[in-house]
Amino acid sequence: MQNLFEHDRNVDLARRFPAIFLAIGIVSVLGPGWINAILAIAILNMPAFSRLVRASTLAVRNREFVTAAHAVGCSDWRIMVQHVFPNCVGPLVVQMAIAVPEAILIEASLSFLGLGSQPPDPSWGNMLSAAQAYLYRSAWYALFPGLAITLAVVGTNFFADGLQDALDPKI
Repeated sequence: MQNLFEHDRNVDLARRFPAIFLAIGIVSVLGPGWINAILAIAILNMPAFSRLVRASTLAVRNREFVTAAHAVGCSDWRIMVQHVFPNCVGPLVVQMAIAVPEAILIEASLSFLGLGSQPPDPSWGNMLSAAQAYLYRSAWYALFPGLAITLAVVGTNFFADGLQDALDPKI
């Protein structure tokens, strides 16, 4: 039990660092590329998703319909697939919608720094990095990729907020 709490503290300590610094560190070790950037974003989001799945599963496990299914003789696998998993999907979908804006910003930042997707591949961070040389002559080059990032992040934030309101059973 003590190891579980120590691991929990380590995860809390890792989550206190800004995500972009951890992503830069992970991609620096793995090397530049869009696959490594996606892997870094997945590693950064894994603690939040694992905690949410565990908390949702523990909350659903003690509900009456799970006890009734177990009393009827359903196998553990069937209880997980038919009863526990459908009740855990709502919070996971909301968490995914909340994590997408952060992932967009981290990927654009990594690409801007040259650690994400490399120049032949399209990326808003690559576009901003290329437009940096032309800022004094024409700011339009940087305006549209920056505006696209802003609209995507704000739009997904509004979508996540609406999804959370729609899937919250207390409202």
